[in-house]
Amino acid sequence: MSPSDQLTTLRQPATAAAGSHIATRTPAELTKAAALLRGRMLTLTSADAPLLAPLLDVETSGIILTGTSGYEELKPLQRQNPGLLLAMEPISVTKYTATFDKPFRLSTDGLFDQTLAEFLEGQASAGAAITITPTGFFPAGDADPLKEAVKQANIQGRDDTVLTMPVHPRWLKSESVGQLIAIAQTSIHPVALVVCNSYSDPLDEKGVPVGYRRFFAEVPAAIAWRTDMAGFEAMSQGALAAAIGELPSQRRGIVPGHGPRSSDKSDRSPHVLLPGMLRYARTSAMTRNWFASSAAPSCDCIHCGGRTWDSFTGSPEDKLAAHRHNLGIVTSMFNDMGSLTAESPKAWWRRQLSRAEIEHEALSASTSVKIGLPGPLKAWLRLD
Repeated sequence: MSPSDQLTTLRQPATAAAGSHIATRTPAELTKAAALLRGRMLTLTSADAPLLAPLLDVETSGIILTGTSGYEELKPLQRQNPGLLLAMEPISVTKYTATFDKPFRLSTDGLFDQTLAEFLEGQASAGAAITITPTGFFPAGDADPLKEAVKQANIQGRDDTVLTMPVHPRWLKSESVGQLIAIAQTSIHPVALVVCNSYSDPLDEKGVPVGYRRFFAEVPAAIAWRTDMAGFEAMSQGALAAAIGELPSQRRGIVPGHGPRSSDKSDRSPHVLLPGMLRYARTSAMTRNWFASSAAPSCDCIHCGGRTWDSFTGSPEDKLAAHRHNLGIVTSMFNDMGSLTAESPKAWWRRQLSRAEIEHEALSASTSVKIGLPGPLKAWLRLD
């Protein structure tokens, strides 16, 4: 059985019991979109898409184009990479705040206002394998815009649609996550959860990792969107798919009007995924803070050839090499997770978390620098 086939068992649509007249499969799990996405680890990218696409497995991955040029880029990318799943993320995910009256960012420039149906059809006509709603950001506290977004999306007669749900982290805290789950469960489309914080990891808040785990355990056909290693957490809990960003700004949701911003705009060095540690780190910061007086570990992945973690500079060539390294590590982990036999996905993920804690302790000892396990990873490890 292939890794893709193994992973589809994480969230297969449920079937009714023998002799039962009650259908237990949810509409969202039965759509064309769900069938296309089930068991995939997608990559969110933009300018580097033509360079990264040939590295992706057409059966288990795909590219989500971000930014404003997706309509022009998608068909050439499709011609160069036949069979690869391609789609476009609407800019509303990072640029627009939802209201009850207008939960979606639609054009008002023409004689008549654009409809949601027209927007989705435009994506399909451009060649997208799935259509993605132009949902705005949902601040904490007001459930009405969320409910209205689901209601309006449910009216659409398409079965290739994914409903994006960009939310403030407080929606995942104990006092709100039950309501968020209940709303998401009413969607007849797969729901792509985007957790938003313009300046730091949106999951690194007390109580949020717990709610994140609960969301993917309880919402059928949910997708971890604009994420990092949390995508593996979501998949282990039964998520339909996950979409990991190439850049830091693509690995979290952005609150409209608030960033993202860099602490040092002159520092162009890339963020590298550290094997075994389940975290990304900027190479210049590693050199400065961790390896000022000791050598950095080397990487033996298929793209690195033994170069050290902190050796990637801000040159275009090195940044692309770092992105290829990151994609290679994610792909290796994904294949490992998908080739399970006796071990369950949850047990596999717990083993990765335990290993990451050990790796952090070992690196701290070898560098004499305290390097703590990131907050979300620590929270998930302590939950089990």
